[in-house]
Amino acid sequence: MKNTKLYAKDVQILLMKRYNFLFFIFSFVVFIIDQATKIWALNKLIIGNPIKILPFLNFTLVHNEGIAFGMFNDGGPIKDFLLITITILATIFLLIFYFKMLNPNGFKTIIFAFVFGGAIGNIYDRVTRGYVVDFIDVYFKNFHWPVFNIADTFITIGLILIFYLQIFKKEEIL
Repeated sequence: MKNTKLYAKDVQILLMKRYNFLFFIFSFVVFIIDQATKIWALNKLIIGNPIKILPFLNFTLVHNEGIAFGMFNDGGPIKDFLLITITILATIFLLIFYFKMLNPNGFKTIIFAFVFGGAIGNIYDRVTRGYVVDFIDVYFKNFHWPVFNIADTFITIGLILIFYLQIFKKEEIL
């Protein structure tokens, strides 16, 4: 009986190692896609000169010095330090939640990787550039959603799926 419990624990450890590998690979892919699109935007777009892509979509370069939706753009170096610190702490908590996840599987792992990879992409921008590069401008007539980026998209998709699993599927993630 004792050996069976030990074996089950070994299997759990091996599965977590596999999921951890998957987590970091997907996080890295999200980060690379995000940074590649931001580099493209910085090289091809001009602030204040939107490029119409579809009837509801422009590419519009924005240097977002605040947080989500451009809030807290003013504040100077203290604001920058606080935003970087808060974002890094939130990302550390995300990692802790991931490693404490109940009943891990590939889908949950990828969801957390979406959020983590996107968060790392935006942290990287803030630390290296002093702002987050945003360029996706979705709108309807005169209503424009705040400009965002690929990292924001992955974060949003990941969080929606986490909430979906917890609320509608009644899965215990944390």
